[in-house]
Amino acid sequence: MPLKLCATVALTLCVGALSACSQDNSSSNQSSPGVVSFASDPAAKPSPSAKGRPVMRLDMTEEEELQMQDGYYRCLVAHGVKMTQNAQGHYEWTGPESKQKSEDPKVKRACAEAEPLPPPEQDPAKNPYLADDEDHYWQCLKDHGDDVHRASGGGWEPGPHWGEIPNATAVDRQCKVTAFNGKKG
Repeated sequence: MPLKLCATVALTLCVGALSACSQDNSSSNQSSPGVVSFASDPAAKPSPSAKGRPVMRLDMTEEEELQMQDGYYRCLVAHGVKMTQNAQGHYEWTGPESKQKSEDPKVKRACAEAEPLPPPEQDPAKNPYLADDEDHYWQCLKDHGDDVHRASGGGWEPGPHWGEIPNATAVDRQCKVTAFNGKKG
């Protein structure tokens, strides 16, 4: 009898857990319908997409980005694309011809699963407020003293000293994390 009781309790817990995972969250955040929001542990590894491709995160360090790209670049090299490795062991393009070779349809097909996807917050299919988020990103850079300005036809343009501010990489990452939140306004 105790074995039957244990099995019943275990089954009940499993069903409860499954139903909690499949709850409809549509009423939880009306301000950002269908948007993948940024909420990850900076130390977390990049997550694979549904198709197994690695997915970039907005909060990735430069080293993490390079490591993720290296898997893709290793595949390109294995399929005949000429690249070099720098002192840190990361791959670099050897010139325009290596980039052109990477566009070969056979190479693209062979390495498609290794090529990292951009962060979901920057995917127009997943973020209906992408244009608004991009505007906030550029404004954030300007607020931090970067050389960007409004273009005459709308949007933003970098100036001749773009990216030359102190801690430019950290500011860029902070602005991306802050701006690309998938919310209007």
